[in-house]
Amino acid sequence: MFSSLVRSCHQSITGMTLSIAAVMAGLMAHSALAEVTFNGFATVAVTTHSNDDIQYRSSLVNRPRNSPSLAPDSVLGGQVNYYINDRWDAVAQVVLQDRADTAASNYLEMAFLRYRPTRHWSFKLGRVNSNLYMLSEYKPVGYAQIWARPPLEFYSNASVVSSVDGLEVVHSQDVGEGFLELGLIVGQTQPRLKGSSGKLRANFKELVSLSARYSWKEWQFKSTYASGTVDNPQIPQFDVFTQAVNSVPSQLLPQQDELLTRFSGEGDRIKYLAGGVKYDGERWNVQGEVGSVDVDWLLFTSLRFGYLSVGYYMDEFTPFVSVSGAQSKDMDFRFSTPDIPPSTPPELAAGIVGLIAGSNATITDLLVDQYSLSAGVNWHFYPSWVAKAQLDHIRMDNPGTGLFGNNALIDDVGEERMNVFTLSVSTVF
Repeated sequence: MFSSLVRSCHQSITGMTLSIAAVMAGLMAHSALAEVTFNGFATVAVTTHSNDDIQYRSSLVNRPRNSPSLAPDSVLGGQVNYYINDRWDAVAQVVLQDRADTAASNYLEMAFLRYRPTRHWSFKLGRVNSNLYMLSEYKPVGYAQIWARPPLEFYSNASVVSSVDGLEVVHSQDVGEGFLELGLIVGQTQPRLKGSSGKLRANFKELVSLSARYSWKEWQFKSTYASGTVDNPQIPQFDVFTQAVNSVPSQLLPQQDELLTRFSGEGDRIKYLAGGVKYDGERWNVQGEVGSVDVDWLLFTSLRFGYLSVGYYMDEFTPFVSVSGAQSKDMDFRFSTPDIPPSTPPELAAGIVGLIAGSNATITDLLVDQYSLSAGVNWHFYPSWVAKAQLDHIRMDNPGTGLFGNNALIDDVGEERMNVFTLSVSTVF
């Protein structure tokens, strides 16, 4: 019953969410006396890294870059708030950053109408924040964070679903000496990625997210569970791959169906679970999160990830250190080369071996077994400005470079090391 309700809600809101931004623009133009506010934020950062075989990126949805570059960690964003009355308002936020897929929707972070019948309830319709992690509300705002960027091993993967087109319901109330916020999101989202072989897009439909946040004095606790279904994925050259697999007689390639099913992702369920805690006191800032993603789709490897960060406030300076890691859950899965009868034509036999080898190279390349040790300092040299310096030592114990890019598929066992150094200046206005 619940799943049918989700599908019904999804079908009802899909068409409406596409026009939310246009409705908001019309509302703003309707009244010259409307209360409209604008806020902006920006980060200019230069990032360099030490490994010539790996291309750095700060997020899976961003473009891999060689070193040095201003693109990976620089951000420009703006948010418009339109206050209709005490119960209704509208919000739109655009964030310009180094997206690999430059479709306009990849830069629209939020665009929703909000209704607050009481101080305890809030309803949003449109493109809303996914609310999957502790930094959901201000992840692109560098000024609001102590680091030069959020820990890569956690936030690179989680940022694939940074927003959802749908309905969000939030209930909040005082509990004890603290404040509890419970959230439900129902809708869909379409991650837009791009690699060397082309664009990769997938609709995550029937998406349901449940979250709880509790704030008490200097403490904050957050937990989230979300699930969705992969629908109509657009995979570069998948039609060529399908033709190659189907051209082999099934008796010579027993994994035929498994190859197509595991790579296509169609109908796969994705489950996400995360929790975090933050202490932000007079002198210390301590924050950590752990999470996991489970999916059978080989192009979105199942992961476990987390980080722990500690910062110390020293007037306008804040030194910090952090440790973070991410690891694929099934590091050993590969397709086995079938037994090929001696009578098989040499060209066909070579084709079968090459097909399996290429599939396994793709799997290996996407695996993640990565850990980082980071240290840095930020300097609030002006009320609305902060400068940061950060050094990350990244260790990849598996040949896969799934969080980054590389110049060629990595299909042999090995280790990689990379140092990343970033200088940035962030502001809000």
